[in-house]
Amino acid sequence: MRNYIALITILVFLSCTKNNIKVNETCNTIKETTRQLKFRPLGNKNLSLFNFPKHWTVQVFDEGESMTREDSLHKKNMEQVDFFDDIKGKSIKANTYKKALLDNDKKEKIDSLFLIDSYSILNKQIVYLKYYKTINDSNYDFSPSEKKIDVLIYDQNNLIKRLNVYSSKNYPSIVEKKIGYLDELGMLFMKTFEIDEEGVTSTTNKTINCKEYLK
Repeated sequence: MRNYIALITILVFLSCTKNNIKVNETCNTIKETTRQLKFRPLGNKNLSLFNFPKHWTVQVFDEGESMTREDSLHKKNMEQVDFFDDIKGKSIKANTYKKALLDNDKKEKIDSLFLIDSYSILNKQIVYLKYYKTINDSNYDFSPSEKKIDVLIYDQNNLIKRLNVYSSKNYPSIVEKKIGYLDELGMLFMKTFEIDEEGVTSTTNKTINCKEYLK
């Protein structure tokens, strides 16, 4: 009788242990899947918190408008979210992603290219790239330059979408700047500015759901 009770006890213990293992494996699978569904943040998270005015002064000229305390605050906030120089990457050959990055390879040239990050979500390959390029424009004596950070989404080596997260295009008299922040949920917040001798003009704000390109 005692042997029978001991045998029942052992069988119950083994059954509970097996069930616990299955539960733990299921939980680990769910955690791993949840983790893989998250984007890796890129940019400064404060971007979506700052409310920039339509226009503000950035410099003081003898005959121009002086900066106010509010102007100085907006200038400081813009410098804080301008994250391009803070991002490091591994130098790779400039023509590695040439077709994906250039809209017109006859008028644009990649001067240097850096791989920031690369990972997968739902079998889609996500690539973060930082690069400098020159724009051949006959309207200017000196070719405009541009520095950018893009996110590329691939499906089996086929490019699905190129998302610009940062851009600073330098012309002789004006700078067109786009600053973004990509959060772990795949929401991309973008703000666009134009900078000239008179100050900074905030032109557009938009939000993009990058998960739409993972379907």
